[in-house]
Amino acid sequence: MGRARKTCCMALAITGLDFYLWGHLKSVVYPELVPDVQTLEKHVHVACDAIRVQAGMFVRVRQSMM
Repeated sequence: MGRARKTCCMALAITGLDFYLWGHLKSVVYPELVPDVQTLEKHVHVACDAIRVQAGMFVRVRQSMM
């Protein structure tokens, strides 16, 4: 029971920007099939670095959601 409440509360904290970020991250990480975990980790790190450099994009997305 306690776990269900915690999960529920965490789900309420997810915003439209979180969904956008997750979708964008997946599109950058998975442009093709990832053969192994090490490659997946490398793709995630590269994608996160690319997103960090393009921070202005997320500011514009956030502003469009207001």
